[in-house]
Amino acid sequence: MHDQIDKFKEYLTQNSISGGIFLQIPNFRNNAYDYGYFAELSLIEACAYFGSVNIFYFLISNQISEITENCRIYSVIGGNQDIINECMKENKMDIDCLRSIIRAHNHELLEYVLDREIFELDDLYGEDWGKAGNCMGDANYRPIYKDIIRYQNLNAVFLLFKRNKYYIFPWGAAFPQTIDIFKNNTFSNKHNHTKCGIIYFASKAQNSDICRLLLESYNQIIVNNKHGININDKDKHGQTALHITVSNNSKETAELLISHGANINEKDDDGRTALHITASNNSIETAELLISHGANINEKDDDGRTALHYAARKNSKETAEVLISHGANINEKDDDGQTALHITASNNSIETAELLILHGININEKDNDGKTALHITVSNNSKETAELLISHGANINEKDDDGQTALHIATKNNRTETAEVLISHGAKIN
Repeated sequence: MHDQIDKFKEYLTQNSISGGIFLQIPNFRNNAYDYGYFAELSLIEACAYFGSVNIFYFLISNQISEITENCRIYSVIGGNQDIINECMKENKMDIDCLRSIIRAHNHELLEYVLDREIFELDDLYGEDWGKAGNCMGDANYRPIYKDIIRYQNLNAVFLLFKRNKYYIFPWGAAFPQTIDIFKNNTFSNKHNHTKCGIIYFASKAQNSDICRLLLESYNQIIVNNKHGININDKDKHGQTALHITVSNNSKETAELLISHGANINEKDDDGRTALHITASNNSIETAELLISHGANINEKDDDGRTALHYAARKNSKETAEVLISHGANINEKDDDGQTALHITASNNSIETAELLILHGININEKDNDGKTALHITVSNNSKETAELLISHGANINEKDDDGQTALHIATKNNRTETAEVLISHGAKIN
């Protein structure tokens, strides 16, 4: 780290070197976006990582260590040009190196790479860069722009733009600082090498100012596309900009999208509308916004679940209340025959369960297996929810399709406290 070569030599006179060095370092080598992990680096790899050039050359000149393939990755993170040059003698610059340059914010080296045109525009969106056309990318083949966005490398954005404006189109809209770029330049959608539109990236990053600029001026900004910006463009999960926006609980951006024609009832690949997602996040104001603009409150996903089911699963009591007040069918069943109360029982969402009961949900409704909410509550060992259900009239001796009562289930699963609650309220022991 401090490249204290004299102290290192002195250490060698009294100690031998064996094994590696365990360090907790940013996870630049991993395509998963973890910010730290424990890695075992060899001594020469540690020198490359920290830019300790004197110790690095001492190790190789005295044949104490050999340069490894990993050294080239760690060298671009460390940023010492002499170490980088030495490591690249045996190993050429490749995509992994470029990822590390981006993630480590090594701007000088990135500029060097771009100046020498080691990588071309086609490489940015080609197979090596992220399985072209997939705006999200496989975990092991993410496009480089995903790294630029994730690691907020704004300098990389402007370096790329300076060389070719299409290097940052359309994903550059994920950075609010690019608003002047999109205001003062014309782009063509034929140069969009991702499946995601520019409005998608701006919405995902909650850049409401860029969203507004794009939506209000798209015919001047985007040309050669007779439809201009398609506000309902979808990503690989079938999600539109509105889905993404409500996931981030960005009411302002959601309102902007809706006012410019976003399909409020559009479904993703799981059959979820924006309202389903809003209910999961307990985004009360956004839920009210969607409903006020015509969201289908009882729309079902591919599993037959309504937004109320989603609110029940996440114990989003306040959003559940909004849904009910606007006409949500409180006894609606999903494909498993479960009502929202069954879902609260599965997830111990006691506050939402109480709300549903107070609004008249059928407390003894059975699912496709003949189970009531009480059966499910006991299976999950939720003593408090069981007491709530019983106090509001749950049939304590009701049997499911296997002939089991709640007490049978409690006994079989060794739910002692819950069994005691059931017995104290009159459950038949025999």
